[in-house]
Formats: sequence, C-alpha cells, structure tokens
Amino acid sequence: VIARCSSPLQWLWEYDFPPKTQILVYDKCSKGIDEFNEQMLGLKGYAAAVVYRPVGEAEGSTFMTGECTAYLAHVLHALSGEGVADYTIFLHDDGPRHIRLAMLALAVRSLSSGTYEVPFLHLTHERYPSFRTPCLREVYERALGEELQGSLGTYCCSHFIVSRSRTEARSHEFYQNLWQMVAEAPYAKTQGGGCQVASKPCYVMEFLWHRIFGEPSEMPPRAEQGELPVAFRYEGGRASQLPSALKVAPYTAFFQPGRYSSSLMRGQKKK
Repeated sequence: VIARCSSPLQWLWEYDFPPKTQILVYDKCSKGIDEFNEQMLGLKGYAAAVVYRPVGEAEGSTFMTGECTAYLAHVLHALSGEGVADYTIFLHDDGPRHIRLAMLALAVRSLSSGTYEVPFLHLTHERYPSFRTPCLREVYERALGEELQGSLGTYCCSHFIVSRSRTEARSHEFYQNLWQMVAEAPYAKTQGGGCQVASKPCYVMEFLWHRIFGEPSEMPPRAEQGELPVAFRYEGGRASQLPSALKVAPYTAFFQPGRYSSSLMRGQKKK
C-alpha cells in the first residue's frame, strides 16, 4: 500500500515481490491515472496487480491528512469484503528518505520464501525518543478509548508491515472512527484540542500505529526485540556514528534491491 502525492515510484521497480503481490497506490494529490501508469511501467509482470485509487480529503476539510486516510481507506476496503492480505506493507511514496531499502528487500525476500512471521515490523531507521505529552495523551484516548499508561516509544514516519491477524483484531467500526478522527482532527488547536498540528493532523499518528496494530505503547527498539529474527534487529538512524550493518555485512549485499537496474545492465552488455 503506497500513500502517494508527488514523489516518483521507480524505486519500487528494483524489488522482486512475491508472485501474488498486489500493489495499491492511493493517490492523495490527484496525479491521475496516466501518470500512475507511467510510474508503474517497471512493475509490469512483477506483481499480480497494480491498482490506482484516488483518495481525497473529507468534503469541506481544510486539513491535509497525508498517509493516515490512505492507510485507513485501504484497511476499510479490505475489511468491507475485499479481503485482508496475509501481510500488508504500508509505505509513503518517498520511502527511500525514511527506510533502508535493503531492509525492505530482506522482508520482501522473506515473504517470497514463506519464512516471514513477524506480526508487526517498523521499517524506518529513525526512532523517536519516548514521549508522554498532553497532546499524545489526548489523541491516544480519542483513538483507543483508553488512558495512556506510561509513554509512547516508536519509530518515525509510518512505514511498517502488518499481519492479517493484527489488522483483523480491530473492527471495521474502530477504523472508521479512526478515519473520522483524523479527518476532523478534534485534537487540533484550531478545533479546540491540545495539539499544535496546524493543517496536518496525521503527524501525531506516527506515535500510534504500533499500538493500533497490537504492540505495547512503549515498543522496544528492534535490537531489543528478542522475538524478531536476528536479521531484522537493525538499528542506526542518521544520528548514529556506526556504519550500517545493512551495507557493511557481507551477507546483506544479497539483499540490496537491484532487479531493474540489473536487467538494464544485462541489456547494455548484450548490446
């Protein structure tokens, strides 16, 4: 599932997706079907389906709800009879700014081989400090109907993989109410709430997705999650002085995505 505005999607061409993969692009900025078809050219024959879905803001809304209403629109579609995939990858169109492409490639390869069994996995390399603010307490209570105990600790920027069981653990009504909450943003200062989100109420949801999909409020760093396969216990954002294990460990070179680039190189050599 790709929440898209204007960033190009050619970076997706590099991946060898599982044969039954459906790639659904939720167009938030009215780019149109012709432009979508151009962006998907390199994926023809490498996914079971590529689907274009325009998704706008609520009628009369002055808010820009970003990936939130795209992700929730997809979940609502799935729970309304379309069917929830075994695993769903949620990404922004500018994913390379936030994720290590090799880590996504590792997850995709694991899905293809049938060995992937992680119910919820954050893909972003940047982690937020743990927070407990009046704004987050308000949004947490509005979203989940319970008081926040402790702090919220999670990763930045809303790129993650979720299992079917975690998605289906909450009702259609829950996700519909969540969509309505983000679309109307009663927690925004301009609406009488306590959050300084200006016209972008989706930002605070970055702190909640892990909890919505069944993880504890203060989610441990991947490196400390003993239940994760070792290969996914990767840390190291822009603030880290350590070299990325995804780049310097010899075995991970196998997971650097390069399907499309490699095919281009082979074509040039044949010429």
